[in-house]
Amino acid sequence: MHSFRLLRPTYTSAHGFSLLELMVTLAIAAILMSLAAPALQDVIIKGRMSSIGNQFTGNVLRARNESVSRNTCTVMCLSTNTGDAITTDAATPPNVTAGPQCANSGSDWQVGWIVFLKEDCIKGTQIINSRPPRPEDYLVIRPSIGSDYNLQAQTNGFNKIFFDSSGRPGLQGANEFDMSYMTTNSAVTQKYGFNICLDSVGRTRTISWSSTC
Repeated sequence: MHSFRLLRPTYTSAHGFSLLELMVTLAIAAILMSLAAPALQDVIIKGRMSSIGNQFTGNVLRARNESVSRNTCTVMCLSTNTGDAITTDAATPPNVTAGPQCANSGSDWQVGWIVFLKEDCIKGTQIINSRPPRPEDYLVIRPSIGSDYNLQAQTNGFNKIFFDSSGRPGLQGANEFDMSYMTTNSAVTQKYGFNICLDSVGRTRTISWSSTC
């Protein structure tokens, strides 16, 4: 005769976080996030400034190269209405009647800029060089970079760069564009700001914020 023993199931108690442990964990996480936030913001601002500077120098290079490759004149200029739609007339081929155009004054390029082909461009002529005659002659339309970032020409009223068919801008000397964040005296500008030099043959180079061209 066999005897049977009833086996009782074993239970394992599960342990979770107590309220105190959860509060301590959240407090530590909050402290770590508060310490990392300024550094992360600096990284974002530095990257944004570098991107804007690269776009600007890249557009200068494109304007210069297009003038040579097409054997014509190009214009890169400060523009305050880059968001305007391009409209044309009924001519064949159509002519531009409205759209982004060069500003006649100002040195703050953060408001935006345009690059376009201009066969009859004449240096110093404001009206003739305001915008291209045909919509396809627009090469670059760069909208405003926002009010937090400043790209300022250090030559007062320097709002246009003209390239002839040889790729020369006809500048008397080096021009400087300063890239800053918020203000020139901000701590971020002092750490990450830089200046862009444009020489008399249309070449650009980037130098430290404390240097001059």
